[in-house]
Amino acid sequence: MMSILAFNSGSSTLKFALFEEGSGRLNPLGMGMVSAFGPEARLEWELGGAHGERRVSTEGHYEAAGRVLDWMRGCFAEAAPTAVGHRVVHGGE
Repeated sequence: MMSILAFNSGSSTLKFALFEEGSGRLNPLGMGMVSAFGPEARLEWELGGAHGERRVSTEGHYEAAGRVLDWMRGCFAEAAPTAVGHRVVHGGE
């Protein structure tokens, strides 16, 4: 089964969502965000109706993505997504 991890970077956040493909549809498995980069950064998530958060030290988007992948490995036995995407907003034509 295919799983897709989608990122959405903001100026001081990294939001994410994990989807599973099934029957031609994308079904959400979990979502969350890393906010307030630095030693007080927080990883917040929602997974199967459960919510949680923990402090993670991260200096920016690259490290935040690593913290998300670490969290996923702890939640899912086969946490490696089949594909990773990133939302891009373009203000031009």
